[in-house]
Amino acid sequence: MNEFTQYLIRIGYYYTKDIDRSKDFVQDVFIKLYYSDYIEQGNIKAYLSTMMKNRCMDYLRSWNYRKLVLQRSFGQEPLIHRKDELIEQEEKEILDEAILNLKIKLREVIVYYYLEELTTREIAAILQIPESTVKTRLQAARKKLKEQLHQHVWEVLMHE
Repeated sequence: MNEFTQYLIRIGYYYTKDIDRSKDFVQDVFIKLYYSDYIEQGNIKAYLSTMMKNRCMDYLRSWNYRKLVLQRSFGQEPLIHRKDELIEQEEKEILDEAILNLKIKLREVIVYYYLEELTTREIAAILQIPESTVKTRLQAARKKLKEQLHQHVWEVLMHE
């Protein structure tokens, strides 16, 4: 648990965009692992990643999540972000926001490839898709990120 908790929270956050819910899901994953008949046959990290991904995807398909999205779109105020941090922190937030704006299929490959430093083969195994699909999604995600970040730079320049 000590070794993989932060890793799984980060994965959950990039799926759900909610740090507290991600922490709850990590607990769910470890409880499920404890009560399962898991026999280590390979990489436990990949197994836990798959469990976390599945838990997050179940949530994203649930009525609770859809209800939350509807409530936010009909008038609840967005979360207030602190604006007085260092430029480095602001750049990280901009990148995180750009990643979170990607569709889930593109977001997950970016997170696994760049943030978790997994190979395309490992990502393909976790997501249970062909390696060529992972490469295609990575290419599409990079293109979308480049467009979003380029647009952000122009917005900043126009406001100065």
